Amino acid sequence: MTGRVKDVIHRGGETVAAQEVEEHLLTHPAIVSAAAAPLPDRYLGEKICAAVVFAGQPVTLAELNRYLDQHGVAVHARPDVLVPVPALPTTAVGKVDKSAIARLASEHNAP
Repeated sequence: MTGRVKDVIHRGGETVAAQEVEEHLLTHPAIVSAAAAPLPDRYLGEKICAAVVFAGQPVTLAELNRYLDQHGVAVHARPDVLVPVPALPTTAVGKVDKSAIARLASEHNAP
C-alpha cells in the first residue's frame, strides 16, 4: 500500500489507500478528476466515497464499479458511494478537502 498514513480507508478489515482508489477512478474515460474519502459505516468500519468530476455524461455507481471490475480492481477498493461534483472541494491552501467530500456524500444521500 502506498500513500499517506492518514489518507487510508479501513473497509471491512482491509486497508485501502485513497490514492489507489483515485488512480483507478481516473482510468475511466468519463472522469476528469476524482478524490476518495472515508465515510463511517457501522458494518464495514468505513465505506469508500468517491467525489468525481465527469467530462460530459456521468456514469452511475453500478456502471463505474462494473468498469473497475473489468479492469481488475478488487471489490474492497471500489467505491460504495459516488458523488458527482462540478469541481473537487479544496481547502484554503488548495488541497482536496476530504472532510468536505464526506459532508457532500451525507447531503447527496440524504432522504
